[in-house]
Amino acid sequence: MNKLQAFLIADGALILVAAFFFLYLYFRKGRDTHFRDDIWKEEKKREAKIDQKILLLEDTSPEAQGPVKKAFRMPNFYGKAHEILGISLTADAETITQAHKHWIKRYHPDRVTHLGPQYVEQARRRAEQLNSARQEMLQRRPRK
Repeated sequence: MNKLQAFLIADGALILVAAFFFLYLYFRKGRDTHFRDDIWKEEKKREAKIDQKILLLEDTSPEAQGPVKKAFRMPNFYGKAHEILGISLTADAETITQAHKHWIKRYHPDRVTHLGPQYVEQARRRAEQLNSARQEMLQRRPRK
């Protein structure tokens, strides 16, 4: 066997090993690795769990035991301003204020400090969304 044949065999073996390595990486990508495309879905699920735990906290304010409050739809924090507040698009100023007060009591960061920093951060973001939604709804209302 001369040097040329030995070189060709070694070169072919190297190419074969590299091909198997790249095939392994290609088929491994579909498994549970750090190359995942569903991180956004997992983040939404995690936020939904945190929101559910925040909403399960009892409302111990004196107004809660008083007259029955108007029920608002669950807030959709990925929607428009009226969906964030859980009210209709044509709500009046009083309804907007009531909805804001109702949801800000649940999502105020000071209310969830005992749950941990991730809950406080989530509540802070939700409170900012509620405040900006209220401002947007009040500014968009037609003037009399």
